[in-house]
Amino acid sequence: MVSSSEKIETTNVAGLGSNSFRDATVILPVINETSALEQAVEIVLNDCGEDICEFIAIVCHKTSAESLTICTAFRNRLGDRFKILKQKLPFLGGAIRDGFDAAKGSHVLVMFSDGESDPVTVKELIVHAKANPEVIVSASRWLEGGRFHGYGPIKIYYNLAAQKFFIWLYQSQLTDLTFGFRIYPIEVVRSIVWTEVKHSFVFESILKPIRLKLPIAEVPTIWRARHEGESQLVLMAYLRYLWVGFKYRFYPLRKMLRKGSSLGLHVGHG
Repeated sequence: MVSSSEKIETTNVAGLGSNSFRDATVILPVINETSALEQAVEIVLNDCGEDICEFIAIVCHKTSAESLTICTAFRNRLGDRFKILKQKLPFLGGAIRDGFDAAKGSHVLVMFSDGESDPVTVKELIVHAKANPEVIVSASRWLEGGRFHGYGPIKIYYNLAAQKFFIWLYQSQLTDLTFGFRIYPIEVVRSIVWTEVKHSFVFESILKPIRLKLPIAEVPTIWRARHEGESQLVLMAYLRYLWVGFKYRFYPLRKMLRKGSSLGLHVGHG
């Protein structure tokens, strides 16, 4: 059942995603995180480790030696349940897309290792994925019960304004379109054609499912400002979000799907 704290984007699309929840792959892009990375993995293991088949730490040439040391320690401790994957596609979105391709779970959970995505919320995401395995479940900072810590008032104002505008533009019932902390059925991420590679991928990765009328739910979460390392998000990234938001509102639906995708049976020609 769906709790009153959730908002469902659509529930009239049958047969999408997995028929059941088996286990989840957790994707963790890693650049310069240390204590936040350790804490995230430990909390997820403690709260719902039995439901996690693997963690995939995505690393690149910018990943710090300290972060690599932590990843190696987890790999030595957890064996095949903790994989270190050197990314092929560039930037944050490319790292997540590489993780999509490598994932072995029935579901794929994207979170961030810098402390901005609350690892305590992972258990809640998995609970709802188990109950509704065909549904994308997204963490929302704007849903009742969610909030920001360390986010400046001006940034909060612009974030809310952007959310309201694109929610209206896409005629969506969701509350948070720009936080990429989500769990997806593996068939969904493998069926959609992804094009973004930078931070704007987290926007694309919810806008295309909205356009395809896939079932989406939200659970509240707490966002905390990172306390280590440096943010990779710059002004041009925010401008790219705007472009992506307009682009995919009018993008042909058939171009969003990989050839032969079973999702194509459930969407119009667009």
